[in-house]
Amino acid sequence: MAGFGWTRRWTFGLFVLSAALLTAGEERAATPEKEPGRQFNSKLRFRVLVQLEDGQPPEKIGETPSEQPLAIPPCRSWQVEPLGKFDLAVVREVSEQRIPGLYLGDGSNEGLVHLGELKGLHTLALAARGGSRPGA
Repeated sequence: MAGFGWTRRWTFGLFVLSAALLTAGEERAATPEKEPGRQFNSKLRFRVLVQLEDGQPPEKIGETPSEQPLAIPPCRSWQVEPLGKFDLAVVREVSEQRIPGLYLGDGSNEGLVHLGELKGLHTLALAARGGSRPGA
C-alpha cells in the first residue's frame, strides 16, 4: 500500500493535464504558423526559450526579470520555464502576458491543478524528475 498515495497523485495529475490539454486544444486552430516577434519581461523568474523552426530544439534567449526587455524574434514558438515554484502567480502571468508556451521541469505535481486555467496556451512541455531541460 505504500505506493497508493503516489499512484493516486499521478492519476490525478494525468487527469488534470488531460483536461488542460483538451481545453487548450479548443483554441489550437487559432495558433499561428509563427509567433510574431515581441518584447518580453516579467517580475517573475522565468527562463525564456524560443524554437526558431520546426524540428529544432528550443534555445535559451534569457531570463527574467531583466534590466531590458528580452527581444523575442519571430519564431515557431516560444515558452517560459518558471525558475521558482509553479503556482497561481505563474498562471496569472502566463495568461496576462499571453505567453504561448510553458515548460515545467523538475518540480512537484502540486501545481498541475492550475493548468486548466491556462486557456490561451499553445505549447505545454513537461519533464519528469531527472529529465533534461531544453536550452540548458
